[in-house]
Amino acid sequence: MKRSISLSVIAAIILLAVAFLLIIGLQEQRLQSLNRSAFVAEVRSWLPLMPALINADNLAAIKLLNGLRPHGRLDRKTIDLTASTVRESFGDEVRYLIADPDLKVFADSGFSQDEKAGWLQFMHIYKMMNMYGRQVIPDNIREMLTANLGTAFNAIYIYNYLMVYQGYFADRAGLILFGSRMADQMPKNVMSRFNRDPLKEPFEKNLCGHYLIFIPETAYANLEWYRRNQRLMLSSASNVFTGSLTELQKMLVQAGFSAAAEQLVVEAAARPNGIFAVAGQVFSFCTNKLNEKTAADKLYTVIVTDIPGDKSVVSSDILKGIIIISLLLIVVLCLNNLENQRWFSLSISWHFAWLAAAACLLPILALLFQAFSQVQVQAFKNRSDAFDRLEDRITSLERDYQKRLSEMFLTLQLFHERCVAGEKPIEELCEESIPMLRQHSIREFYVCDRNSDIKLYRISSPQQENFERAKEGARLMRLLVQFIQHNVKFVSEGARMSVGDGLIIESVAEVIGRESLYHYALQHNRLLTFKALHGAIWLVNFFQYDENGVPVKFFVYAVSRAPYQERMVESWVNSCATGTPQLLLANQNTSYREILTPVWLENRPEFSRLLRHLNFAGGGFKSEYSEAGQNFLIAGRSLDDIDWSVIALENMDDNGQGLSRTAVLLFAAIAFLVIIITVISRYFASIFLLPVRQLSSSVAAMAEGNYDLRLEVTTDDEIGQLCHNFNSMAAGLKEKEYLNRFLSDIAREAISGRVSPRATRVEGAVLFSDIRNFTTMTEQKEPEEIVQMLNEFMTEAETVVVKHGGTIEKFIGDAIMVVFLPALGSAAPTVRAVRAAEELLAAISLMNDRREKQGLFTINIGAGIATGSLLMGTIGNQQGRRDYSVTGKTVLRAAAMEKFTRQVTGKKIVICPSSAEIAATAEIRVRKLSLADSEDGYEVL
Repeated sequence: MKRSISLSVIAAIILLAVAFLLIIGLQEQRLQSLNRSAFVAEVRSWLPLMPALINADNLAAIKLLNGLRPHGRLDRKTIDLTASTVRESFGDEVRYLIADPDLKVFADSGFSQDEKAGWLQFMHIYKMMNMYGRQVIPDNIREMLTANLGTAFNAIYIYNYLMVYQGYFADRAGLILFGSRMADQMPKNVMSRFNRDPLKEPFEKNLCGHYLIFIPETAYANLEWYRRNQRLMLSSASNVFTGSLTELQKMLVQAGFSAAAEQLVVEAAARPNGIFAVAGQVFSFCTNKLNEKTAADKLYTVIVTDIPGDKSVVSSDILKGIIIISLLLIVVLCLNNLENQRWFSLSISWHFAWLAAAACLLPILALLFQAFSQVQVQAFKNRSDAFDRLEDRITSLERDYQKRLSEMFLTLQLFHERCVAGEKPIEELCEESIPMLRQHSIREFYVCDRNSDIKLYRISSPQQENFERAKEGARLMRLLVQFIQHNVKFVSEGARMSVGDGLIIESVAEVIGRESLYHYALQHNRLLTFKALHGAIWLVNFFQYDENGVPVKFFVYAVSRAPYQERMVESWVNSCATGTPQLLLANQNTSYREILTPVWLENRPEFSRLLRHLNFAGGGFKSEYSEAGQNFLIAGRSLDDIDWSVIALENMDDNGQGLSRTAVLLFAAIAFLVIIITVISRYFASIFLLPVRQLSSSVAAMAEGNYDLRLEVTTDDEIGQLCHNFNSMAAGLKEKEYLNRFLSDIAREAISGRVSPRATRVEGAVLFSDIRNFTTMTEQKEPEEIVQMLNEFMTEAETVVVKHGGTIEKFIGDAIMVVFLPALGSAAPTVRAVRAAEELLAAISLMNDRREKQGLFTINIGAGIATGSLLMGTIGNQQGRRDYSVTGKTVLRAAAMEKFTRQVTGKKIVICPSSAEIAATAEIRVRKLSLADSEDGYEVL
């Protein structure tokens, strides 16, 4: 019956564990599917950016900056290391001039002495521009810049400390890097950085060095170089492959992606770029324009990214481990009990703990399953929440932009109302409001009356180099105002547009579209974007009406869109915390005119390339980025109605990795359940196990001779009855132990039945010992001293006798009678008696030394030993007092031998002739005494 129950329990536990493992497996598959779908969607988001990402010049820029970044402030050693790195990375065709911050130490290649001197001079000018503002550029330097960088190049439009772009250097295509490389934490003026107070001290502190590097396109736009460095394009990629479809198939198969190789052929036949997932990897592919000449030469780049390690796997493994370990322990416990605790024995408390754990195993496993599921869901949610936070950060920029536009428009309206009110001349109002209007980048405004009289009021004067262009802009603005006047019937009947102006308007209409012109003309009190003359402005039209509602004046305000947004972007970047930037921004300019902020972005061309693509094509993306052991989540897109794109970053190590509230509650419930089990176990121990443990310890103490222990009876149940019976037993044993003190061992054995109560003869030895002059002592000493001495003597005697296997038969006043009987494995009784006598005399000698030191009297003793037949039996009244005694001639002879000890001077041990014969066999030396008595005695020497 017991075996069948145990086997049934084991089978039920195994079935329960298997069911839980199946449920966990299904949940793990579901969570892995969610993780897979989320990551595939994430990779798909940056698929439109892949053509820009895999571009050869982007890869070359990343390679170049990766070689420059490790070196801080340049000196002779780091300059040589940098130059060596550039040559090793791109070959000997590269041209470079690398100088320290003070332009005293440099390395160059590919430049003549005159060219080197000219570029060093321009580096010095550029340094002065960054430290002190605009500088005069000599004609020879202008000619050099024009010859190498093109006629459009103008140093005042260099918006970054360090620029890297694809272009022409001396009529040769390639990658150009020029400028001053700054430390990542360098602040930056985005708006008019050469016209504002220069950042002299920060510039000197954070300046690392000056660079001019030109890498010919032939150095990096080849398949061999590309394949060596293609892993640089995406830090989160596990593998990158480039080649034709046939080559890619072989590469993927060799890398262990056979299924992906087949899938790639199918996907590439349907689209030029795409994405698919196989097993634990996501494969994104795109056509690569590298060296493409014919359709047969078409190359593809395949980026392989591993799906992030699913935390559900770890959680599920932990849960599976708990289930399997619990299963094994319970099965082992059941099997051990089935075999009557054959392998190990557990206490009752452990048995109860296992019983409680088994009873709570099901709810605990259910709660653990829910808790781990919540942990897994929270892991997915953390990543999703991080991307949501990044998107919210970007959206907040757009909201801030709209808020600033509203403030600017309100400023315009208030200023316009003051102009219309006529409280002061417009010139005075304009003079008073210049700081306020400049703050909102309001450049100029035009006031027209019905007589076609147009007046221009400038808020900001153009720079000297922009003077001619400003004149052209003013001319175009006047024509635009005239066009608006004529098309809204605002001019008087006699006013006419000249033929020349009309032709110009027609030309403008052809360029920007007639519908756009009419749109500008008909929209009033609204902010309208107008792009012309290499820039972008906002136009705001207002009418001034008389008391009859007839328009009498027409106001056109021009707001510089680019400076307005630059000021806004600068405030965004400055509001972010220091360290790794939270926002990366780039405007829609190209080449060296592109504005990148913060400086951290200038040193990482992979991000600037992405921002450039977002500005050009729009859209957005989400991805991961790793640098210096730190992992970031990034999200980027073009900003709505803003000429900038942004990438937001968040450190994955800092974002919320905590448990969800539900998971915390579930883990708390598990802990609470464990606490309940512990409390119940302790309660069980205090109610049931504590008395049992006390009983066990009391029995052990009783076995050592302590009969004074008593258990407290606190209940009337079986435990209480057991404690009561133990107390009764202890009391009885205490009484027997007390009586046993007054019985000899032989008497106790007779009472217990181990010795026959009938008279028997046994061969043995008897030892008598008494204290000399005891009667005199009793007369001279106090009774207490006598009793103390006797107790010490009897204690020493009993210790020695027990050691040698003897039995103190009786105490006779100051004497003791000891019986030595044959014992298996021991020496003869006579030999043991002699040895006991010798040791007793030695013990009494030591006792005398102690007593003498204490100022007490000493004693002398002797010992007589006889060997022979002993009569043992119960004597006394059959119905009254009885005693089990040892008698016979041997006892009398031993007493006689003890008396002879008074006549010897040696050891004071005298033995009978029979004892002497036996002692001789044990090499105990004896000497016969000369006695007048008929008895013979032998002194032990």
